Amino acid sequence: MSGCDFLTGIGCHVVVPASAAECKKSAIRGYGAVVVECEPSDQSRAEVACRTVRETAGVLIHPNQDPLVIAGQGTIGLEILQQVHPNPTATPQPHSNTPTPQQHPNPTATPQPHSNAPTPQQRP
Repeated sequence: MSGCDFLTGIGCHVVVPASAAECKKSAIRGYGAVVVECEPSDQSRAEVACRTVRETAGVLIHPNQDPLVIAGQGTIGLEILQQVHPNPTATPQPHSNTPTPQQHPNPTATPQPHSNAPTPQQRP
């Protein structure tokens, strides 16, 4: 999301635990986004995110529950495989709070032009 802020100039606030690695927070700031720290719990993250949305008149884009974000994460693996090696001997696995492989479409499948997957331009 902070990359979108960098490209579009639309403001972006990213809620991260205060205990997050400084390099992560620095990278977020490097794209021009505002880092908003919270306690390292789901409840604190949700409360701080809701407060930030209210205070900034923003829109919440959930990092791992938004269907368009999940779809985008699924295609990242496919893009990596296509760019790195056409016949991989290993596949990347998600970590942290990213969706599990079962939530992704087949990461080695060929994209279909008739896919019903939404594009970023279709976001309401």
